[in-house]
Amino acid sequence: MNYKIIGLIVLLGCFSCAKVKTIDSVLSSTANDSLIVSQKITTSVGVLLDEEARLKVATWKEYQQVATLITELYNTSKSDVLENATMYADEIKQLRDSIRIKELDNPKIISRLNVLLTQSLRLKDMNKIPSISDQEVKDEAVKLCESFSSLNSRINTFYKTIQLEKELDQFSF
Repeated sequence: MNYKIIGLIVLLGCFSCAKVKTIDSVLSSTANDSLIVSQKITTSVGVLLDEEARLKVATWKEYQQVATLITELYNTSKSDVLENATMYADEIKQLRDSIRIKELDNPKIISRLNVLLTQSLRLKDMNKIPSISDQEVKDEAVKLCESFSSLNSRINTFYKTIQLEKELDQFSF
């Protein structure tokens, strides 16, 4: 009888220890998940192209490639940003050097492209600094996204201006 009671106590002790380990493992995995989420660079999607502007730049493959890269940048980690910094700079330089749409080859668009390139080059330089903080990388990635939004805003404004000028010409007396 005493052996049965001792066996029952040992058995209950084993099961209760297993539950504690499970809870501990759940708590540690939850802490790791929250750490990973806090290391992610998240920013809201900025200005997107209007329907007309999107149709006009659909054939500009360099713009499409940069748009895809920037979209991926909206929710990524510091290490991913730094690993891809050279690629961002190279693609944005190609974008600036290859304005395929004659209408967009104007100083206002080019200046926005230059700002975008400058932001990407800063991010590329940050990759060489070993003691760079997460917050500094995050800030620079957000600035890069904002620069791209500024470019999109300027392209939208350009095409709206053209459309309004056409409408005004129709009503000229």
